[in-house]
Amino acid sequence: MKCTSGSNWYCSTINMALASDSLNLHDYCTYIKQLKYCIGISPMHFTGTVFRGVHMSLSEITAMESQNGPFFIPSFTSTSKSQPFSKNTLIHIDISPEWAKM
Repeated sequence: MKCTSGSNWYCSTINMALASDSLNLHDYCTYIKQLKYCIGISPMHFTGTVFRGVHMSLSEITAMESQNGPFFIPSFTSTSKSQPFSKNTLIHIDISPEWAKM
């Protein structure tokens, strides 16, 4: 995991800028647009449920559970088709084709 995470890793920096709506977001706009485009034109080889393990506070968990319907994660995120995560919260994400149109 050392190669794909950490506070100084390029994608971590971009994700933080996306999540906080940072003024630095403009610095990454070309890369973000290109990445979004590439993801958008890539064929989906898997549909169904994927998982994301995260550390969340009790107040964050309560706020998320009170959401009625879909919510937006303002970052690019990785997921897994299996469930082994050493985090306190496991998010189940439905990536079936009908949700891809949202």
